[in-house]
Amino acid sequence: MAYHPTELTLLTENCPAALDMREKRIPYDRTLFAAGIAAHAIMEIAGNKIREHDRQLEPEEIATIAAEVVKKLISEGRSYDGNPEPPLNAEKVFEGRDMAVKYLNDKNLSTTGLCEIGFAYDKSWKSVDYYSENARFRTILDVLDVIEDGNEEWVGKILVVTDYKTSWRADKSELDTLQRRAQAVTAWKSKYCEDVDGIRLRVVNLRTGAEYSRDIWLTENGQETLKQWQSDLEYAMDAADWTDQSGKRSASPGLGCTNCSYVKSCEPAKTFMYHTDLEDFGPEGIANAYAIAKSLTKEYETMARAACDRSTIDTGAGLVGFIDKERKVATSDAPDSLWATWKGAGGDVVGLLTAMRLGSSSLESAAKKLYGRAAMDLRKEFIDKLIEKQPYASFGIKKIKEENNDGV
Repeated sequence: MAYHPTELTLLTENCPAALDMREKRIPYDRTLFAAGIAAHAIMEIAGNKIREHDRQLEPEEIATIAAEVVKKLISEGRSYDGNPEPPLNAEKVFEGRDMAVKYLNDKNLSTTGLCEIGFAYDKSWKSVDYYSENARFRTILDVLDVIEDGNEEWVGKILVVTDYKTSWRADKSELDTLQRRAQAVTAWKSKYCEDVDGIRLRVVNLRTGAEYSRDIWLTENGQETLKQWQSDLEYAMDAADWTDQSGKRSASPGLGCTNCSYVKSCEPAKTFMYHTDLEDFGPEGIANAYAIAKSLTKEYETMARAACDRSTIDTGAGLVGFIDKERKVATSDAPDSLWATWKGAGGDVVGLLTAMRLGSSSLESAAKKLYGRAAMDLRKEFIDKLIEKQPYASFGIKKIKEENNDGV
């Protein structure tokens, strides 16, 4: 059976049962992914046109591409890996469109990059057709490109694998996920890796414009690392193959339910939480039940928000939805009035700022005013001088991830 990195991520971050439900095409709330799908579709079409015409696109051309993508996604839906999918949430599609259009207007894309290119390999890691029955592993890379890079002493060819992300949380840690490692192995095994000196994993956050990269040089050490990642993929696929006598994969209710798209449809998770005597499991059982309950609540809140449609639902016993409340906010003339009164009382600027007990958010907002987008490095350097990190305890859930010790 062929696996995609997304499916293997379900196995490693959630549990084998989640992979079962994906293969059975169990419905799930796709709203969370709509913005990313829209942004990726626009980036793909724009990237291909830039390659075709060997130039950057004008704003009008970008807008036309975006409009066509939006119309299709919110009316017809899309087809993924040959499987049709229903239309997407319009508001989220607009969100994805906006971030892609802004990025394309602000940044230049490579005129030689290959966009949304599919790869498939058999058990021996020989390249096969993407939809081949012999495929063991398959994936689609957002962009694949060969560039020259170096310094005054050395210039070499690098195979760049770019992955677009739309989450606010997408940062440098994305460079060491199973998905990135799978992309590195994919590029390494491909025909595009001939006569290059290294592979560059590049993550682009379309929402923030930030970019992160990691180079794996094709030295002896670098190739040993890639071989290890290849073996890890093989272990993960072998684990994904395992089923019980009834042909089902095992479920592991608990922290793996966190951010699992299928938690609402998972009978083992609901059985564990509702029908298990947790006292028999002790603290660990209670912790797992808490994680499941949090995951279900998150899913049901998303559904409830959509059902309320920015209003409220009267259940007879009360209201659920967007209930009117009041909060205290500063008036538009508050800064001038406060400073005038403080100064009139003999106070100085430092004293006022100290009395206000500035938090990190206020300092970051001020830094954004001082340093625009063109000076992101200076802004970060300035903020780092003003803000220090202090440890504290907060009740919640934290999934454990192993540290990367490959040394690349």
